[in-house]
Amino acid sequence: MTHILTLSTSARSLFHRAILLSGTAFSDFFSSSPLFAKTINSFFLPLLGIHASLPADEIHQKLIETPINAIMEANKKLINLFGLTTFTPVVESYQPGITPILEDDPEVLVDSGRGSDIPLLIGFTDAECESFRPRFEQIDIVAQIEKTPDLVVSPRLRFMTGDQLPVLAEIIHNKYFNYTPDLE
Repeated sequence: MTHILTLSTSARSLFHRAILLSGTAFSDFFSSSPLFAKTINSFFLPLLGIHASLPADEIHQKLIETPINAIMEANKKLINLFGLTTFTPVVESYQPGITPILEDDPEVLVDSGRGSDIPLLIGFTDAECESFRPRFEQIDIVAQIEKTPDLVVSPRLRFMTGDQLPVLAEIIHNKYFNYTPDLE
């Protein structure tokens, strides 16, 4: 999230330098695509009994009034369906009078030079992604991948590649799993 904020005009004066640990705005486990957000909403809102066809202001009000436990339960169901993440930064559409946090895909913003004046220190741990292991074991990710091979393709690419998804999945299976997925 820090990297995304360094790219945002909304947070422009907040950063003079930044330290990024375990990730950048180019995440492989989420998608900033509005299509991903729309897909999540098409599942999430009905779980809460909210009709997606309502005006945005009404949806917003109903979400505010919804008990947090109901939201957390709906999110658990979505995580079981989508894997690791559901609510992620998304490219925002223009809304009069509102300055968006993320105006375009992070890669596009970086390519245009956004954030290039902010020095970054980027690091990682020797146990990168180990925090995901309990979740992977809980959902039996290996069985999920065997059932749905496309799961190995990052959500960022899954919502951008269309008909190339099976090809990408096969490349990933071959390169990283030698066609046999496991947690090691």
